Amino acid sequence: PAPVRVTIYPAAPHSWTDPSFASTRHYPHHSSPSKCPLLLIGPEGTSFFEDGKIRPFDREEMNACRGKSRGYTQGFESATREKSTAETIAFFRQAFGQ
Repeated sequence: PAPVRVTIYPAAPHSWTDPSFASTRHYPHHSSPSKCPLLLIGPEGTSFFEDGKIRPFDREEMNACRGKSRGYTQGFESATREKSTAETIAFFRQAFGQ
């Protein structure tokens, strides 16, 4: 029942909010969930969210989709952090009437 909005920043690397990453770097051997359905983690456990529907989590499916997406880029991006922070605050104000 809680309001949810998914925003994707296509060019943003992992850790874009963390200034301890002084430079952006690609890690070719690490796996990423980028080709996996969105994970929902809640009091009832973990589930997948895809095409507007919640479905049970499947470990084999998760392992398979992670295997299809090797490599990810990690680094800090101040402009993306500023944009995502502003959009998050605006969402909370709208959703919760502040």
